[in-house]
Amino acid sequence: MISPVNALRAEYRACIKVAEETDSKSEERTLLEDAKALLKKLRAACPHEHTVILHSQYGGSYLRDYDDSGPEGRICLCCGISEYKYDNAFEILKVRPISRFESSRPKEIEEPLKHFLTELVELAKSKGYP
Repeated sequence: MISPVNALRAEYRACIKVAEETDSKSEERTLLEDAKALLKKLRAACPHEHTVILHSQYGGSYLRDYDDSGPEGRICLCCGISEYKYDNAFEILKVRPISRFESSRPKEIEEPLKHFLTELVELAKSKGYP
């Protein structure tokens, strides 16, 4: 049985696919509005269990030059929501990430909603850490 979150994700992907394939601008606009509403529902229902780190927090140089510091970035592979925070103060993506992509992350990770969740999770776990 398919979970409600996976059903919303599949419905969103189907809506986007049809919108990309249609020749009618009004139909495309309607489908994109429907997709936007579905994405909002998906993000509200998603437990964010498939979170990965895009890059770790960087605190600047050893000279304590914090001008070039940066927050940690995370993304949920299920709903595509991303969050960037300092000092692990995440408000949405609180679940322990399943993988870390510090450099040369796969293009599938950049736009997870365009790919199958099972493929993304397998890819993330193959690069994961305990």
